[in-house]
Amino acid sequence: MAKQKLTDEEKQAVLDAALAAKQSKHDDEEAAETWLKEIEKAPLATQRKMVKQKASYIAIKASISEDSYEARDLNKKSYRMRRALRGAGGVSF
Repeated sequence: MAKQKLTDEEKQAVLDAALAAKQSKHDDEEAAETWLKEIEKAPLATQRKMVKQKASYIAIKASISEDSYEARDLNKKSYRMRRALRGAGGVSF
């Protein structure tokens, strides 16, 4: 009986972890949507500054990441964001 209870507790822990991961993903998606809406409303120079800040944040997050695949993906995203800023006017690097 104690073994069955331990199994139920393990199942509950797995379900709780899955729920937390799903909620975290939903929160990240919602934050990204909000950020994109802010970008659309801002003037060009402000848009460039916001994207530059976000790209720097992503590059820092990549350098801290322990997972090499995640770090590579974040670095690519940061590079693409900085590359998109070239020739768009506004602030210079």
